[in-house]
Amino acid sequence: MKATQAAAMRGFTLIEILVVVALIGLLAAFIVPNVMGQSEKARVDLAHANMNAISTQLEMFRM
Repeated sequence: MKATQAAAMRGFTLIEILVVVALIGLLAAFIVPNVMGQSEKARVDLAHANMNAISTQLEMFRM
């Protein structure tokens, strides 16, 4: 093979790159909202756990 033919066969085409970028975009569109919602839920759960712990401590103090 000539050097120019080997160099031409070595890379990705624009279509291949666009397909990969589109797939990554679709995956991100589904994953990012789920991940963002989980952090808020974790904060709420932690706040509830802290309130329950404070409530238990107050009940023990009153005894």
